[in-house]
Amino acid sequence: MSAYGVMRTGQTGSVPCSIAYFGDPAVGQSKACYYTALSGAGSVTTHIQVRPARLEVAAAAACGSFSYAGQPFGATVTAKNALNAVTQNYAGAVARSVNFSDSSGNANGSLSGSVPASSFSAGVATLANTVATAPVFSFSNKLTAPQTISLRATDTDGVNSSGYDGSQTLRSGRLQMSNAFGGDKSSLQIPLQLQYWSGKSWVKNSDDSCTVIPTASVVRAQTLNHNNSTATWSSAISSISLSGGSGFITLGAPSPSGTGTVDLSINLGSSSTGQSCLAANPASTGAGLPWLRSRQGNCASTFDRDPSARASFGVYTPEIQKSVHVRDVF
Repeated sequence: MSAYGVMRTGQTGSVPCSIAYFGDPAVGQSKACYYTALSGAGSVTTHIQVRPARLEVAAAAACGSFSYAGQPFGATVTAKNALNAVTQNYAGAVARSVNFSDSSGNANGSLSGSVPASSFSAGVATLANTVATAPVFSFSNKLTAPQTISLRATDTDGVNSSGYDGSQTLRSGRLQMSNAFGGDKSSLQIPLQLQYWSGKSWVKNSDDSCTVIPTASVVRAQTLNHNNSTATWSSAISSISLSGGSGFITLGAPSPSGTGTVDLSINLGSSSTGQSCLAANPASTGAGLPWLRSRQGNCASTFDRDPSARASFGVYTPEIQKSVHVRDVF
C-alpha cells in the first residue's frame, strides 16, 4: 500500500471494485478502480484510486510583490492526503486536470487558467507565468484600483483547495513616454515611467521589478529635419534602462549630422505591428507586454494603445541656448 492506493497484478476473470476485496487504504476518502489489460495474457492490472483529501495553492507574483491585471502569474498546486502529507502518486495518468477560479468573487474582472494533469509530478504541479495556461486575471475597466483575489484550484473529480487558496495582488498598469529635446552633438534620453491606477490617478509604480523592454520593440516612426523635410540622418537606439518604475531610452546623436525630430513608440503587443497614435507604425518586434497599453492621446477611446513621444535634436533650453552676445542690465 502507498499514499495513493492499492494495486494488484495478475488478476483474471471478474474482479470486484470493493473495499472488501482490496481493503481500505484511506478511511473516509473517495476511491475509484482502474483496470489495465496486460498484453497477450488476458489478465488485468487493477488498483483503487485514492483521491487527495484536498489541494493547496500558492500563487507567485509576476512582478515582485504584485502582478499587473492581464499579466500571467505563476502558481503551484499541491495534492494533500488526510494526514496532511503530499499525495505523491497523484501524477501522470492518475492525476487530474485542474481549473482555477476566483473564490473571492471579485466582480472587477475575470480569471482564466488551468493546470494540465501532465504537469503533476509526485503530487505537485508548478506553473511558471510563461506557461500558456498560467492564471490571468483581467480587469473589465482599466481604471480599477489595486485588488486582491483568491486563487482556488478544483480538479475534474471535484477535489478543491477551499481553505487553502492562494492570494494575488493585482494592479492596473501602463507605460508612459515623455518628449525630450537637446543638442545635436550628443545622445538624448527619452523618459519612461511605469505607472498604476491608484483609484484616483496614475502614479509611479516604483515596485515594478519585472518589466524589460527589448530595443527591437522601439519603433522609429518618422525622422524629419528641422524644416519638416525627410531626414537623411539617423539616430540609433543605444540602450533602454528601467529600474524602480522609471528609466530612459537613450538615442545616439544624429549621424552623420543633422537637426530635427524623431517620433518614437514602443510596440507592447505580440505582433509586428504596434498600436500607437502616431501616423505610422512600421514593423517591429512586439515586447509582449499588452497589460501596459492604455489610452494614449485622442486617437482612440480604448485602453489598448502603445505609448509614443518625440525626440528633438538641436533644440535648446533657455539656460543652454546658443547665443552671440548677452548683456544684463540692472
